[in-house]
Amino acid sequence: MATATMTARTIKTPHGPASVAVVMKQLKKGLHYLETHGWCQGTYRDFNTGKVCAVGGITHVHTGKQAGPNSDIRLAACALLANAAGIRKTVRPSQRSEITVIEWNDKKGRKAHEVTKAYKTAIRM
Repeated sequence: MATATMTARTIKTPHGPASVAVVMKQLKKGLHYLETHGWCQGTYRDFNTGKVCAVGGITHVHTGKQAGPNSDIRLAACALLANAAGIRKTVRPSQRSEITVIEWNDKKGRKAHEVTKAYKTAIRM
């Protein structure tokens, strides 16, 4: 596992443990949305086309309150996505993990297949 904050069933977050199962569900839903509606850069979601960035995919597929802005589930999903993308060896769930993924997503030359690959890698972790 790329992050030292994950155990077999939980991911340590700023406000306590987050269920790995719930985080994985969020990543799977985000990937499905991204593959269905498309990927974009420079915004969480393009309201004209429905396309989303890497973080927008996680954000758009709310699971109740658990995936709202800065929720532990969202932050944990971003941390796993960052690790899967190889952005850093260890990215812990925090607002920084979200910003790191946004910067990676918006890098000039980034391709949609790289984003979907990162999602799929994170889901297998």
